[in-house]
Parts: sequence; structure tokens; C-alpha cells
Amino acid sequence: MALDSEHFLLANALRLVWEAPMALEPEQKALIKSCLKAQGVGTHPRGEGDLDVLHRALIACSFLKDLPEGEAKWLTDHGADFPAATMSYFTRVAWHLHRSPKPLPDAFVKPLVDFLQSTRSHLATVNYDNLLYQRLIAAKVLQGYDGCLVDGFYSEGGFAPTNLDRRYGKNFGWYLHLHGTPLFIDDSSGRTTKQAQNEANPYPTRHLVLTHVSHKRSVIDASPVLSEYWRRLRLALHESDGVTVIGYSGCDEHLNETIKSSQTSSRLVVEWTGAGQEDARRAYWAERIGDGVHLIRLDSVLDFTDWGGAG
Repeated sequence: MALDSEHFLLANALRLVWEAPMALEPEQKALIKSCLKAQGVGTHPRGEGDLDVLHRALIACSFLKDLPEGEAKWLTDHGADFPAATMSYFTRVAWHLHRSPKPLPDAFVKPLVDFLQSTRSHLATVNYDNLLYQRLIAAKVLQGYDGCLVDGFYSEGGFAPTNLDRRYGKNFGWYLHLHGTPLFIDDSSGRTTKQAQNEANPYPTRHLVLTHVSHKRSVIDASPVLSEYWRRLRLALHESDGVTVIGYSGCDEHLNETIKSSQTSSRLVVEWTGAGQEDARRAYWAERIGDGVHLIRLDSVLDFTDWGGAG
């Protein structure tokens, strides 16, 4: 395994945030509890199935809330407040996952940094944590247009797709938060900005994929940042010789389809030896991301250092 596996379990994050005394207002918890109880799935969120219930209710309430009101009132006050309550909870859970108590070891980070600086390769993550993000900032891999990776955010104007375009001889790669991060928020002028790590607040955000698998694509499509990241992922795969997949369960159908449909000539998967029997795992990965997968199995994926092995 790697680092603190208990911290990154969704069920644990859902429970700990729910039990935290200051995470949600009592009225917000009451709304969420009422929704789950009405669907017969308990009194607090426990996993992706409960997130499915909450997200479907959120969509319904948001739709009715946006309808013009005439003589009829489409929603009660409780229904009108439900989307904000649910988004606050989702964001708090993402913040819990974002703030990892343990840093990545130097023995893992340094070879990755050296590889990125020498190749300008792209990097995409599906986690909400700041494990890699913070270390890459410290190593100046992420340093605006002076770094070797950019994420589309510019200090003066926030996010714009054109910020990811290479101009003036620049040859940077892209850092793509495929499932977002709680750092991304919309300001009062409608811009999407990125909060600084040391000044960040848990503002509810739509640029975050923390939901049941059946709703992930709709959340991505509703975010101009995330939808652009997924578009750039396809471009990144197109211009790359190979892809290295590390610390990933293989359970995201959207990501699997994107990798499988790409023309990358080399596909390397680095996974934990405890994931299952080797032949079964080879078949598992071939089904998900395509044939020709080179599989490396380690007692800890953080022991991996051969970043040039996929191409």
C-alpha cells in the first residue's frame, strides 16, 4: 500500500466530516439526513450509493429552483436550501481528502520531478489531495509559465482554456486535475480562480467530482474547468508515446475509455501487489485500458522510480 490508506477511504471521509461538530450547520445536516431517510438508506452518508441519492435530489431541487415563479411556488424553503447544503458537505469531504496528514517521500518525488523537468510530460490526477500538487509547487515544476507544467490558471484572470495553449516557443506540459480540487472556486465576477493553499477556505464549489459514478460526466460537463481538462487529456494522450498509470484502481469508466481509445503505443500500470493474482490483474487491466499493458506490481507504489518506462 502507500501512505495512509485509511485517510483516503471515501467511507471514512464521509463519516468523519459528518461527525465533525463545526463542518456543517445543524440545518444543513437535517436536510441531508431527511433526504437519505426518505429514500430508506440511513441517516448519514456512508458511500457512493448515498452520494447518488443526494446528487439526484440536488439536481431536482436545482432544476425547480431555476424555474421562474409565478403564482405557484415550485420549492419549499427547505428544498431551495438543499443544493447549498449538499454542496457544502461535498466540499468539506473533499477538503478532508485534500489535507493529507503525511507527505510523499523524497525518494518518490525527486525522480518524478527530474523526469517532468527533462521531458515536459503531462500529468493528470484523479485525487483531491495536495500530496503531489504541493511538492511540485515546492520543486518549481508548477511556477506559472516559468514552470514545466501549467494548469490553466493565471493569477490576473483566473482560469481560461487559452492559458493552456503553448505560445512564444513555450513547450510546457499540462497538469490536469481531472476530478477537480476544492481549491477551485467561482468569484463574485464569475471567474474561476484557484485559492492559495495557505489562505484557502472551504467554499462550496461546482468544480469537484465527488459523486456516484453515474453522475461524474454530468458534473464534469457542468464545469468549464473540468470539461477543458478532459479535452486536453485526449490531446495529451494523442501527442504522447506512452502513459504511466500509478495508484489507480481502474474503476473510473470515463478515464478507462479515454485511455483505451487513445493511440499511445505504451501503457504501463504500477499497482500494489495485494490487488490480486497477477494473471487476473493483467486481464483486468487489458479489459479496462486496452491490450499490451506492461504491469509492475510493488509492495508500495511509492517505490516506483522508472518514469521513463512508458515511452
